[in-house]
Amino acid sequence: MANRARTVLITGASRGVGLELTRQLLRSPQNSVFATCRSPSSAVALNELIRGPDTKGTVHILQLDQDDEKSVSAAATKVGEILRADGRIDYLINNAGVNLVGRTPKDGSDVPSALERKSFLATMTTNVLGPALVTQAFLPFVMRGGEDDRRVVLNMSSELSSLGLLDEAWYKTTCYSISKAGLNMLTRHQAHENPSVIFLASTPGWVKTDLGGEDAPGDVEESVSKLLRLLERAELKDSGTFVNNEGRKLPW
Repeated sequence: MANRARTVLITGASRGVGLELTRQLLRSPQNSVFATCRSPSSAVALNELIRGPDTKGTVHILQLDQDDEKSVSAAATKVGEILRADGRIDYLINNAGVNLVGRTPKDGSDVPSALERKSFLATMTTNVLGPALVTQAFLPFVMRGGEDDRRVVLNMSSELSSLGLLDEAWYKTTCYSISKAGLNMLTRHQAHENPSVIFLASTPGWVKTDLGGEDAPGDVEESVSKLLRLLERAELKDSGTFVNNEGRKLPW
């Protein structure tokens, strides 16, 4: 993305995949990034990043808690003030998510018998309703420009959402898997409602982050690099699909 100016909004930008997305995008002086997170004042890594020597682009760190409609609305108002009348968002990346468990078994797995109302509803709120509300709030900025302009909304999903890929080990991620399957369905509906925007559900893969853990085999820098290439080459015909970070279609 070094040769094309893009304005990108990222949720969950304070760590993991969101932080790496911010890092790589800001290597280009042409890019402008709205890096959002729940608590900017405590986002140590993000604040260090924007002061680092490799940060060449423009960055705005904004408070956004996608579980809180007032927070989402306030962030959208702030973005509108910064973009003014003629600015737009080229890429909206719904990256923020959680993996909560209920009555956790001794092995730490999240199985159906461990589900409890509080953690289940919290997971669904953050992983499904949150991206829906964020997209509602920021889609008007994405829609600015002509009908031929290219714009992408990326919903960060997981292979753990896939019924077709489900194996014995993945039955231990019940709550998280259900929420990401819901996010995939949301993506399909968003694509149908907004035919001029490319909506994708994609996955960074199992990478070493706070969410993925140290045992994850994937490298977050490499994965994010692939995701950014995916954003650049996605076409309208791809809208409403579930793909890996290289653009290969995954089974629902």
